[in-house]
Amino acid sequence: GFKYECSVGQQDCLLVGVTEREVPRDIDDDNQKEYYSGKKKKHTVKNLAITDQKGYIEFISESYMGSIHDRVIWDQTDFDYQDLIFPYDIPSIMVEDMETH
Repeated sequence: GFKYECSVGQQDCLLVGVTEREVPRDIDDDNQKEYYSGKKKKHTVKNLAITDQKGYIEFISESYMGSIHDRVIWDQTDFDYQDLIFPYDIPSIMVEDMETH
């Protein structure tokens, strides 16, 4: 996963990661290939999760097939971090990092 944080002082951050869960292998060969994760060597589904530094879940994406690369999931996820309600402010450097990574 990614950890975005401000390089100046003690700042809050968001933690971003993709998790995989094993699913039964599909009987249909074409379908099963889409769920096969080469990384885990199993058939999986994936979700992108975003938490704050205290571990509170702020967002979970829709599920993706195991063959989809984590970066593709990040790029396709429609997550508007500006809509989050935090008891603190996200430094602008973190926002720039999230947009460029």
